[in-house]
Amino acid sequence: MSSPIGEGIDPEKIADYCWQWRQRTGSNHALWLLGVGDHGGGPTRDMLEIADRWSRSPFFPRITHGTAQSYLEAIETPQLPVQNHDLYLEFHRGCYSVHRDQKVYNHQCELALYQAELWSSFANLAVGFDYPYEAIATAWKQVLFNQFHDILPGTSIPEVYSEANPNWEAALATCRTITNQALGAIAQQITNGDAPPGIIFNPCPWERKTWCGVVPALGYLVTTDLPLVPNPVEPADPWVLENEVLRVTIDPTTGAIASLIYKPTDYEYIQGLGNQLQFFQDANQYWDAWNIDPQYAQHPLFETTPITAKRQDTQTTQQLTIRTTFRQSSFTTTYVLAQTAESLRVETQVDWQERHVLVKVAFPLTITATVATYDMPAGAIDRPTLPTTPEEKAQWEVPALSWASLTDGTQGFSLLTPSLHGYDHQDHQLRLTLLRGIEWPDPTADRGLQTFTYTLYPHRGDWRSAQVPRHTRSLALPLTELPLTAQPNSNSFLQWPAPNLELLSLKASEARDGSFVLRGYESHGSPAQFDLTGSLGLQLGDRLDLLETPTPDQSPALQPWAIASFRLNASVLNRQ
Repeated sequence: MSSPIGEGIDPEKIADYCWQWRQRTGSNHALWLLGVGDHGGGPTRDMLEIADRWSRSPFFPRITHGTAQSYLEAIETPQLPVQNHDLYLEFHRGCYSVHRDQKVYNHQCELALYQAELWSSFANLAVGFDYPYEAIATAWKQVLFNQFHDILPGTSIPEVYSEANPNWEAALATCRTITNQALGAIAQQITNGDAPPGIIFNPCPWERKTWCGVVPALGYLVTTDLPLVPNPVEPADPWVLENEVLRVTIDPTTGAIASLIYKPTDYEYIQGLGNQLQFFQDANQYWDAWNIDPQYAQHPLFETTPITAKRQDTQTTQQLTIRTTFRQSSFTTTYVLAQTAESLRVETQVDWQERHVLVKVAFPLTITATVATYDMPAGAIDRPTLPTTPEEKAQWEVPALSWASLTDGTQGFSLLTPSLHGYDHQDHQLRLTLLRGIEWPDPTADRGLQTFTYTLYPHRGDWRSAQVPRHTRSLALPLTELPLTAQPNSNSFLQWPAPNLELLSLKASEARDGSFVLRGYESHGSPAQFDLTGSLGLQLGDRLDLLETPTPDQSPALQPWAIASFRLNASVLNRQ
C-alpha cells in the first residue's frame, strides 16, 4: 500500500517511509500525501513552505509536487505484482448495510434521474419538448452531494441526515415531475381515435412482455386490449405457491422456504430452509457504524416467536404473509408469485428496535459453485467460494450493487437486491445482510419501520445466459402506463441487437448545444458494438470521454466491461 493520508511535513517520518518503500519495492519514487484531514485535504501554506525548505537539503529525499498519474507512471515496472481484483477495504464492512434509508434514496434517485433524462431526450427529439437543463442539473447536484463518503455509507451524525433527506426528496420530486411532463408530451402527439386505450412506456433497451402484448425497446405500446390473464395454477396446499415456472413450498413452522423447484427442469434449489432469518450479536466495535464484529458468527441469537400466516391470492398473484417477532422487533414477510413470473418476490416489513444485533437471511442451495458473482457499477466480479489466501479469507462480508449469483454451470441461482448491498457466501450458500443496530455516530440509525424487497431468481446456466443484469433492471424500472385516446400502435425510439450492451444514460449534452449523448457499457465480459435502429434515426457520432470531449479512439467497438459514450447524430426530418 502507498503512504498514509492527511500527513504534514515531518522530515523523520518522510525519510523513514522513503527508506522502507525503497527496501520493499526497489523504487526511488515514493508518494507522500500531505494535507489537512483524514482523507487528503488540501495542504496548508506552512506545509508547502516547510516542504520547499527540506527539498533544498542535500541530505533529504528530493520533494516535488505532481499528479497521481505522473506518480503511477514513475513507479510502473514489470517487477511489481499486479492486483487484478477489487481493492477490498477490511475496515468498512458494516457500511454496506447501515442507514439503509440512504441506500434506498440513492437507488430511487439514480433511477429517477435516468428516466428524467431519457424521456426528456426522446420528447425533445420526437415532439420538440423543451429539455429541462437547469432542473436536471440541480437534481444531479443534490444527489451527488449526498453521495459524500459519510452520508451514503451511513456513518454521519443524526443532524446530517436531517439536511440530506430533504435533498433526496427534492431530487425525486423534480425528476418525477420532469418524467411525467415528457411522457405527457409524447402521449399528446399520438393520433387520436375513438377507443379508450392506454399507452405503456418501456424505459429499458429491450422488448418486454406485458398483459397486452410486447412493448418495444425504449418506446411505447398503445393498445385497446383487455388484460390477458393466464389461468392460475391453484395449489391444493395453502403453504404452496405455484405457477407454470416455479413451485415454492413454505415451511409452516418457521415461515422459511422448504422447497423451490424450477418446473421446466424439475430441479430443487433449496437445501434445508431458504430465506431463513438469522440473528447475531454485533458488538464491541469501536468504529460502530463502519465495522461488523469479525466474531459475529460465534454469537447467534435464538429469540424468535412462533409464526402466524395469512394466505391472500388474486387473479394475477399468489401471496403468503408470515409474521414473527424478535425481542422488541417485528417481521412481516410476504412471498409474492405472479402468474407469469420466473422469479419469486419477497417483501419484508420490519419494525426494528434492536441495538448491536446483525440480521441476515440465508439461502442454502443444492448448487455447488467455485465462485460467487456480484455485480458492481458497469460490471461484475467473481469471488472465490473457497478462499485460500489471507486477502480472500478477509472478505467474509462483501458488497454488491444489485445482484449476486451462484452457478454450477448447469443450474444457477441469483438474488436480485437493488438497495441491499451486504453479502457473504459459501460454495453452496448466499446470505444477505438485512439490518444492523448501531449506536455511534447515529444512535437512531435504522430504528423504526423498514421495508425490503428482493427477488429469488432460479435459472438454467450462469448469470449471463439467464440475463440476470437485464432481469434486475426490468424489476427496478417498471413499465409506465398512462390513459390515452388513440389507435393501437407501437414505436421504438431506439434499440440495438447486442444482448450484452446496457444503457447507463441517454441525455442532453453538457454543452447544451442541442445534441445528445448515449452512454453504455458491456455487461458480459465479451466484445460488442452498438448498432442503432429506431424511429428517430439516431446514429453514433463522435466517441466521447466522460467529460464529453472527443477521444483519440473513435471506434464504435467496446472492449469487455468497457464504458463508452457517444454523441448521437439525429436524422429526424419531421417530428412525430
